[in-house]
Amino acid sequence: MSLKYRPEIDGLRSIAVLAVILYHAKFMISGVNPFQGGFVGVDVFFVISGYLITSILLREMGESRFSLRGFYERRARRILPALLVVMLVSVPFAWHLILPEALNEYAGASLSALGFGSNFWFWLEASYAAEPSMLKPLLHTWTLAVEEQFYILFPLILLALMKWKRHYIAGMFVLLLLLSLQVADAAVSSHPDATFYLLHTRMWELLAGALLAKMEVDKGRISHPFLDMVMPALGLFLIMHAIVFFEDTMRHPSFLTVLPVVGTMLLIWFGKQGELVSDILSTRLLVGIGLISYSLYLWHYPIFAFARIEIGVLTEGVKIACIALSFVMAIASYYLIERPMRFKVGFKAFATFIIVSIGILAAVNIYILKTDGAKFRMAAYDDLFDIKRVNSPLQGKECFEPRPALGAHCKFHRAGAVGTIIGIGDSHLAAMSHGLLALAEKHNMNYEQFPRCVFIANTEVLKLDNSVEENPCPEKQIAELSKYDNAIVVKVTRLTSRITGTYIEGGIEGDFTDQYVPVRGNMDGVKTIERGVALTNEKILALGHRLVQVYPVPEHNFILDIKLKSFLKGYELDYKTRLREVTDTQMVTSFKAYQERNALAFKALDMVEHPNYFKVYPHNIFCDEQADICKTIHSDRLMYRDNDHVSDYGGDLIAAEIEKALSAEDAF
Repeated sequence: MSLKYRPEIDGLRSIAVLAVILYHAKFMISGVNPFQGGFVGVDVFFVISGYLITSILLREMGESRFSLRGFYERRARRILPALLVVMLVSVPFAWHLILPEALNEYAGASLSALGFGSNFWFWLEASYAAEPSMLKPLLHTWTLAVEEQFYILFPLILLALMKWKRHYIAGMFVLLLLLSLQVADAAVSSHPDATFYLLHTRMWELLAGALLAKMEVDKGRISHPFLDMVMPALGLFLIMHAIVFFEDTMRHPSFLTVLPVVGTMLLIWFGKQGELVSDILSTRLLVGIGLISYSLYLWHYPIFAFARIEIGVLTEGVKIACIALSFVMAIASYYLIERPMRFKVGFKAFATFIIVSIGILAAVNIYILKTDGAKFRMAAYDDLFDIKRVNSPLQGKECFEPRPALGAHCKFHRAGAVGTIIGIGDSHLAAMSHGLLALAEKHNMNYEQFPRCVFIANTEVLKLDNSVEENPCPEKQIAELSKYDNAIVVKVTRLTSRITGTYIEGGIEGDFTDQYVPVRGNMDGVKTIERGVALTNEKILALGHRLVQVYPVPEHNFILDIKLKSFLKGYELDYKTRLREVTDTQMVTSFKAYQERNALAFKALDMVEHPNYFKVYPHNIFCDEQADICKTIHSDRLMYRDNDHVSDYGGDLIAAEIEKALSAEDAF
């Protein structure tokens, strides 16, 4: 008995893929992304896949015509041809557009995708220093990896159950579903990347569909006039609610994800021809989009990623053009690749295509890795693009990441030193630490750098899941500072993001900042920051130290590497001349915008006045108030390593300002 075609499921596929595409497009209407929860389209896909594949497996196994070879061949024909074509077409764009370090990441992702292991690649790669997710052309292949890992194991388990414990199948589905869901909900706060990318916390979504298939094969879809009328509408409502109101800062996957999963289950179970929602989903347009949904999903992400790599911030018009191109490529891919490879091409020709394609991709990507991102492509930029990571080692020591014990902070001591400079703060301190170390050496002083810490006293951290976490590091590090006599303490932090809860990431959405709230529960975040910052500074000064407060570094609303590469096109062999010519009009942002964005941070930092409190203003170096610009380049050198962290050269300039401020008061 073959599986009856249900057009409403293709219509549901179209809703899922459109949600994902619109989410990745990041359309903004009045400052709001109306599709901010579109990522749940992936969850909808998982449920549909679990239902359809399990339906086929159960019917074939029940009729004793199941073949593992046949099943895996069908999966390969369904998944591999379109995927490999997209990856092959992406290679020349990656080669031409992506800088060496990022191209290494691309090559690793491509190789892992060939073995359906890219979910592991992106999980292990997820870090502060990794490329922004929207600039990774193959990031979306993690979903295929999860599915195929599931379908490698699932038929074997199901076959064994069908043979020996058939009556346990439904119970086993329910048990594994609940276990996987519970693990996801429990782990999402402490291990968000692993929970997002790995099979064991996504399996429950596939099993939700599998459970429906088992119920239908055993009992049939039970019809009830009232439920048939109400439940599809409820299911569609739950999915649309998630698409519109979920946020990518929420705990996901978790118990909250049950809403779109249950919505999909209701539509699958109760949908039938003659019912309103099913008939809407069965319209020719939605069914047509559903049919090309796989190719559409494959093409849209690299198209958007390469557009962002080449252009940077995308206008709404460019986003629409990217979507249109995705549709054109998906239609061509569906009719020229997907359908022929599934239904017309013989096994020998199919296998030859797969082997040759994988061989080409493997060879190219191994070559990229062997040549360190094919660095020779951009040899003229080598010294310009040698921009160290924010947490780059300081004379071989890793001084950025938090340490279990405060005593493990970095120390650079000198024989006969006449004092100590101590750096405290977050990644913005780490970015300028090379300059601080050089300053200490110049004045024959020791330099020490404390572990990363947000210095806001009397606060707790309000996490994304609304749990509250203690923020003990200010008190502990102040206690550590009490062990020193008359030190120079340099304090640097990205305070504006702590107050506003937002990042500027060049059009690429960054991680949401944890909010800092008072211990006693007052939720006025701005006043919390103001009081906490002032109290922290007063405590440091009370210890007798000289406190140098570095004010906010100007942020830039573009991706530095991309802007720079585009800006210098055609000037590779004489880029320094190009930089000297037009740096006052290119690669700049508004000084007024800097003032507006950082007004609250300035207010908080200005609350303390003390003879030993030295204020250093990076905007005096980076900005020209009369011209209303903040620059990224001084003469022919980069002052930044990304859109908000200074380069070593930028850090040297700030260190010089610190030296000037201290010398003016004979504070050395």
